[in-house]
Amino acid sequence: MQGATLVKDIVITTTLALCGIGLIAVFFAAMERYQVLVAGTETDSVEVTVTVSGVISISSPADVSLSPDIPGTGSADGSATWKVETNNSSGWKLEVNADASPAMTDGSGNSFADYTESTAGVPENWSVDSADSEFGFSASGDYAESEYSSGSNYEGFEGTSKIQVASDGSITPGGGADTTVHFKAEAGSDKNQPQGEYSATITATASTL
Repeated sequence: MQGATLVKDIVITTTLALCGIGLIAVFFAAMERYQVLVAGTETDSVEVTVTVSGVISISSPADVSLSPDIPGTGSADGSATWKVETNNSSGWKLEVNADASPAMTDGSGNSFADYTESTAGVPENWSVDSADSEFGFSASGDYAESEYSSGSNYEGFEGTSKIQVASDGSITPGGGADTTVHFKAEAGSDKNQPQGEYSATITATASTL
């Protein structure tokens, strides 16, 4: 009887062990399925880019009529303001030139000479000899070259050669950068300039640096 009892105890013990293994297997199987569901995630990313191209623009002011009329002798003034706008980070420049030399003519052989500086190419206070007639320009504005002394110093055009009147080393403000070019013509007291309609074509060019 004791042997039978011992055998029975062994059988019972073995059965419990087998059941335990089964429970453990089921438990790990459940965990494995759970891990597969959670770990089934992958990520990806993209880089988004945009290009801002460089642009520059210049306004188109109205034609200029110098005033007052010159009654044989005397002087007349006028101005035009050009607005430059650019997003070029290296900056911009504004240049002007005439389409002929001398710039101011009446089409019949009469003209105002291009203003002559004491030192060529260096703007100076306006001064015309009594026997001469001359036409020149100056510039003013936050970006005008300092040599023009805010419109007080003048120089003459050099035909189609471009002369820089303003510049800056960065982008312009959102509303653009204004530069005013001042024009002046004078016939000296002993000149007696011939009657006529005189005109000059002046071109302004805005460029990026």
